[in-house]
Amino acid sequence: FADVGFSYKDFLFLNATARNDWNSTLPVDNRSYFYPSVSSSLILTDALGIESNVLTFAKIRTGYAEAGRAASAEFLNTTFATGNPFNSIPVVGNRVALGDQEIRPEFTSEFEIGTDLEFFNRRIVVDFTWYKKTTTDLISQVTVPSSSGFQFINTNIGEMQNTGVEIGLTIVPVQTEDFRWSLFTTFTRNVNE
Repeated sequence: FADVGFSYKDFLFLNATARNDWNSTLPVDNRSYFYPSVSSSLILTDALGIESNVLTFAKIRTGYAEAGRAASAEFLNTTFATGNPFNSIPVVGNRVALGDQEIRPEFTSEFEIGTDLEFFNRRIVVDFTWYKKTTTDLISQVTVPSSSGFQFINTNIGEMQNTGVEIGLTIVPVQTEDFRWSLFTTFTRNVNE
């Protein structure tokens, strides 16, 4: 795992990570998998020297990240299972799930862009984010015909994509030295395919 961060004049920030995992629950050829991330933000009010009683803080941010996931323990094993004895005779049989011996790690990649805006010395705060998240090689059980001797195969299936927007709004209608009343509301929309 590696993590590096850079800052320029406390208004421009860059962070990057790199990670490689080795997982014993995956087949030998697919045990090692690498995933990076990078994110950046720019505080516009500091970078442009904006001094205003209306727009007191403005930041834009963006990021891209990948994450890997391996199968759970025993997910690929195709060993025999023992059952409750029948008339004092031990019962041994196949497990109900067959493990795909060429399964690959599941990967999720996400791109995000957003902004944080503060008005009137944090009396109004707007947080906006747009994202697109894609997961490939989903690790899951798939039903198979019982004539195969199994009920499921544990394998990689399809792709799933989520695209959405999140908007947060904070309003402080009353603020004194001793009292602060803040209201928060949020709107989210996610489209899953």
